[in-house]
Amino acid sequence: MKLRIPEIEILPDDPFRNDNLERKYAVEGLTNILGSTTDPLVISVNAPWGYGKTTFLKMLHAHLLNNGFKVVRFNAWESDYIDDPFVALLTDTEEQLKVLKSVGDKSLQNKLEKVKNYGKKNHKNRCSCGGTCCNRWGA
Repeated sequence: MKLRIPEIEILPDDPFRNDNLERKYAVEGLTNILGSTTDPLVISVNAPWGYGKTTFLKMLHAHLLNNGFKVVRFNAWESDYIDDPFVALLTDTEEQLKVLKSVGDKSLQNKLEKVKNYGKKNHKNRCSCGGTCCNRWGA
């Protein structure tokens, strides 16, 4: 028998209210790093299954939003049934960027177009579809 611990409720306005593991300090530290860098940055959150990576990232997401960051969130586990993970990433990112763009940041559309063009080119070179599935991105 496997027992599953219920998910922690992460409130958008107070993401650390139900945090018994004191993730707040790590989230605040990472927020400071993200806020002080001007260069592209990749961060990996790595731990064994069940150690709270998803909970940590949800708390980070809420904390970043509360501090004025623009955030695009992608959870690969939620789309692991898709053959090409890049398609899922690009589609999910496009949807979230459209929402961010609707609140007034027009530079996001230019960045999104660059990513889409790169994705189409890269995908067409790798995919057995010959690029036909790229039509969803306006190829």
